[in-house]
Amino acid sequence: MDAQPSMEQVVLELLHKCTECGLCQRVCPFLEKYGLPKELILKKKEEIFYCTNCSACTLLCKEGLDPAAALYSLKITLLSEGAALGKTLQEKGQAFVKRIHSFPFSHWEKAKKVLWPGCSFWGTYPKLISHILKILNEKTKEKIGLVLDCCLDPLYQIGDLESVKRGWRELNNKFFHYGINEVIVGCTNCYKIFRKYSEGIEIKHLLEVLPKELFTNIPSQSFLHLPCPAFITPNFKETVLEKFKNNFSQVLSYPSCCGAGGGAYLDKNLSEAFLERTIRRAKNKSIVTFCFGCKNRFLDKEIKALHLFETINGVIPITDKISSSLKWVNRLKFSLKLKFLKPKAFLFIIFLFLIFFSFYFQWKGLIREDYLVSTIKRLSGHPLSIPLYLLIYSIAPSFFISSLALTMVAGFLWGPILGGIIALTGATLGATVSFQLARYFLKDTIKARLGYEKWKYFDDLTKKHGWKAVAFARLFPLFPFPVINYLFGLTSIDLKTYVICTYLFMAPAGFAYTGLGYSLKNIFLHGEIKPLILVLAFLLGLTLLLKHLSKKWKI
Repeated sequence: MDAQPSMEQVVLELLHKCTECGLCQRVCPFLEKYGLPKELILKKKEEIFYCTNCSACTLLCKEGLDPAAALYSLKITLLSEGAALGKTLQEKGQAFVKRIHSFPFSHWEKAKKVLWPGCSFWGTYPKLISHILKILNEKTKEKIGLVLDCCLDPLYQIGDLESVKRGWRELNNKFFHYGINEVIVGCTNCYKIFRKYSEGIEIKHLLEVLPKELFTNIPSQSFLHLPCPAFITPNFKETVLEKFKNNFSQVLSYPSCCGAGGGAYLDKNLSEAFLERTIRRAKNKSIVTFCFGCKNRFLDKEIKALHLFETINGVIPITDKISSSLKWVNRLKFSLKLKFLKPKAFLFIIFLFLIFFSFYFQWKGLIREDYLVSTIKRLSGHPLSIPLYLLIYSIAPSFFISSLALTMVAGFLWGPILGGIIALTGATLGATVSFQLARYFLKDTIKARLGYEKWKYFDDLTKKHGWKAVAFARLFPLFPFPVINYLFGLTSIDLKTYVICTYLFMAPAGFAYTGLGYSLKNIFLHGEIKPLILVLAFLLGLTLLLKHLSKKWKI
């Protein structure tokens, strides 16, 4: 869904029909300080970037106009024209998004259903994420994965829609490749963005999913603060209020902004004015919100505040403000912990231990090199070894057996060149078998398992890019090899193109991984680590090449 439907019409209606009654100005510290919406648009004031996008002006407009959308369109226009304040915010937003997207912060898991807590939740209270994930897994009786990443809302807030759309093309691709059909979101800003830009995914908010019975510690006579996006997202405010209507004494009809949205934080006095107005509306009651960013703002003013998730039974609320630097530390620790618990990380640690012990045993003279060399020669030199290897490799991918392990075995037994050719031949045979099975026998089964949207997306991608789609999938060594084989069988690409592209474009990664297998043999037999370093350098170069190709081919 596009983020700016009929923007020109919205602006024209505001300019022609606004009576300048001043009601929006009386409820918004930003408009009170910098002028009415009509004035801001006519004069194209750069101060528009201080607007928090709370939409109170639209919700209270007596003429039924949409000044919030008109003001947002001015952000888009001024940013495209190179407004200095807009560029400053854009650079800050892009730096934040880039860091979250990158290792070691970003974390993705393969699952049909995942929890996406959002950056602020993740940085503020990561232990609570684990607690809620446990509740969800017990409730649904199925594996729910976890994704830690950024929805690009910081860029959306300042009107950088081109970056948001570009970023969401990549995110939608990742959801597809990780087999994700449903996302449970823990942040209201993320929920707003997902509803606008996600494709083929069912989106739910945690407050819609978690049973009300869990929220046993809501303070009596407390003030429910709804984050601004709750008013913007259709029906969401009503859903939350219906669930918790008996727990709170006061409900507001328009947003009560904390002053952290948009670029308001760059104008400290303006940001404080928003916050003070919200605190006054709470009338000295304890505040319950469902935005960790808003809660942090209240704690900064020594106001007793809780996140609604902190009222879940057994959860100990955070009572002190969390600084920006501590949020980054929390994100890093939580993400690294998850990465070390993954099977791949465990195998990598075992791999390091094997290298260490290999050097140790060689130093102690406990490894008999002549015996190991003769054993490897007997295995690799047997007349049936290559046919048997090719037979195994032609069947293995169809049963989701690791292709990487088989490729490394070829390097270990026959060296980087001959082993690479043998592994590449076996991998192409295995890819062809899976392709034909999908095309002629398992088409409906695989479509049903993946879901129509994902299959259609992949089919459209292949129709648009043709052989380039196969080339990119084969060049990128982290794509799940068996799944890709089946998926291509569901597309309209012809067998000849598929086989040729598979063989040619698997070659770089194929030879790299046979080289990795060969380097392991050198480590175990001779203690030589140089080949391993060369292979790892090659894989790094291949990854950088793929980033370049993905941008050039727009895949």
